[in-house]
Amino acid sequence: MPHPYSATRRTLLTDYYDLPAHEQANAETLFAQMDALANECADQGEFEKRLAASPLTGKYTDLLTRLAPYAKKDAAHEAQLKREQAAGRRQTILDNARRKTRSTVLHELNNKLPIDGYKWGQAWYYAIPVIGPILKDIFGTIDQAKSLQHMGRNLFSRQTESKESEASEMRPHVKSSSSEIGTSDS
Repeated sequence: MPHPYSATRRTLLTDYYDLPAHEQANAETLFAQMDALANECADQGEFEKRLAASPLTGKYTDLLTRLAPYAKKDAAHEAQLKREQAAGRRQTILDNARRKTRSTVLHELNNKLPIDGYKWGQAWYYAIPVIGPILKDIFGTIDQAKSLQHMGRNLFSRQTESKESEASEMRPHVKSSSSEIGTSDS
């Protein structure tokens, strides 16, 4: 009769693994040794301490490691998992196809239409009642900000160029080419 102290470990093996015959014999030998140890102990706490210090714990861990390929499989759970994975893959494929189609259509329209693609995209938004005028104002503000940014860049580059030209006018002119340095009037 199995000892109650080792019953949980025994139940784990029988409930979650399909033990082959040769491993069943190894498990029975191991549990007989655990039962003998449990009979020597006064309580569960002493049994756990002595079991942890004994080589039986290593043998039990090795047995569980060897039994990994024999773990029981829940067919209903596996079927559900496969359905979920297939649905996820299907959704990913559909999302990628939608993105690719949308990108291709917009690219082709931008190539065929005589107006700028950015402006063309805005035209769609402007047609929406109530929201269209709001979006038009927003896009107008964005265009103004881009224009100001561009003007600022141009102004800054002009200021930098003018400062550089003023600085170069103030510097004395030095002959920099080696042919000019080598020639003399003597």
